[in-house]
Order: sequence, then structure tokens, then C-alpha cells
Amino acid sequence: MYNVAMNKKIVFEEKPEGFDSVVKVVTSYLEYENKFLILRYTDAKSKLWTAPGGKVEAGEATVDAFHRELHEETGIILRDVSDAIALKTLYFQYGDVSYECYPFHVQLSKKPEVLLSAEHEEYTWTSLNDAIQNYTLIPGAKQGISIHFSNAVNYGI
Repeated sequence: MYNVAMNKKIVFEEKPEGFDSVVKVVTSYLEYENKFLILRYTDAKSKLWTAPGGKVEAGEATVDAFHRELHEETGIILRDVSDAIALKTLYFQYGDVSYECYPFHVQLSKKPEVLLSAEHEEYTWTSLNDAIQNYTLIPGAKQGISIHFSNAVNYGI
């Protein structure tokens, strides 16, 4: 499922011509002291790393999916809903997989306790530069991170 050429562009800032997807997903960039939370999948996903997130359910608002997925995967509940900042929607397309990604960024003032779901076996807080260089991320994650955080000098990207 994840056998993608490393240099192939699979993330688009504008909807590509002929893009057809009914799948919508959310991604959570949780930041604490310039480090971001990433999770490692269990064997089912080849132990790749990713930010918390998942599919938006039918009729569900993306911000609601963000909160639901964050809680399901990490046990984290954000007390102030306005803390989540919606970032630019991205379009992922590789092979016969196409989906719209709705990322959210949250700057945390306190490091939360993380309680992993069975879907993930490990987590870490890491800089974006370290995540890009030293972790095996899901396809498109490096491109997505670079798009959303390329203007942030503190991240070293």
C-alpha cells in the first residue's frame, strides 16, 4: 500500500486536474516547546510514523474529526476548541489512493499525557527537521510538513 517512489510528488496545494476523492482525513500537528507529536503505527502499517489523525466520518465537520481522532489515538482532549488552527488543505494522490487532508496546528502550553490506542505502538516529541531526516514517515508527510511549516525559521526546514 505504501510502496511509493521517494521523489515522486504526491502532495498538492491545489486540487489536481481529474482529482476525484470521497475520502477526507484530518492531521494534528501538536506542538510543545518547538517539538511535535508523532506516532508509530503497529505492524499493520509497516511501523511508519505519522502525526495523529484519521478519516472524517460522513456528515462530520473537519474540526470535530480533528478532536475525535486526536482523542481516539492519543487520549488527548483539548479544553479550548479555539486552540486548533486550521492549515491549508492538501490533496494527496498516489497510485489509486486519493484523499483531501485537513491539517490542524495546536501550540500547547503544557505537555499532555499521551495514551496510545492499539493502532500505534510508540510516540515521540521531535522537531520537524528531525522527523523529516530521521524517521520513516508515511508517504507525503515530508512534503506536507514542508508546505505547512517552510516559513517557520525555528523549525530548521
